[in-house]
Formats: sequence, C-alpha cells, structure tokens
Amino acid sequence: MERARFPMEFLRVTQGPNVGSHAGSKAMDFGGKDTGKDPIYAPFTGKFVRVRKDSSHESYLESLEPVEFANGVVDYMTLTFMHDDVLDVRTGQMPSIASPMPRFSQVVLFP
Repeated sequence: MERARFPMEFLRVTQGPNVGSHAGSKAMDFGGKDTGKDPIYAPFTGKFVRVRKDSSHESYLESLEPVEFANGVVDYMTLTFMHDDVLDVRTGQMPSIASPMPRFSQVVLFP
C-alpha cells in the first residue's frame, strides 16, 4: 500500500484553510520554494478523472487503490489541483510518481 506524499518539493503555505477565500473549506494554497514556478509530483498512483481548462483550472487526481493518509486513515484519495495556471494534463492520464508534472506557481489542494 502506498502512503500519500506531499506533491511539491517545498512546503510553503501561502493561504491556510478557513481563511479569506477559503472560508468554510479545508483548501490550502502552497507556493513552493519562492514566487517562481515549482514542479508538482503525483502523490500516489492515480489518474486524472476530470480536467477543466476554463476559469477554474481544476484538475482532479484520484488514487487507483486506497492509500495511507498522514493521519493513518486508509482510503481512496482525490486531490483537486487548481489555481491560475492550467495544468497540462488530460482526463484519464496516469502521471508517474517519479516524474514531475508541469510547473505551477501555486497549488491549491482540496483534500
């Protein structure tokens, strides 16, 4: 069984849950190392089940099998990547855990 990993090399929170535009949600913004664009990585073996390239730029990555969460829960995981950048992936694509996906200036994760 896989353990879900953080999808960026650096963990820099730029907006936390239930703050500002995240009021009422668990969404968090991560900015990577600095204000540039950082690569993101698949946190588990999964596939993109929905990709929106309109104003929301949402990409939903779903685990193929249950994964272990940081709190020890074992279940399927779906992450939503979204922000101003369009993630260059397609529905059905299965990213490699070892290879970086396109760079993002910020990542918003909705666990």
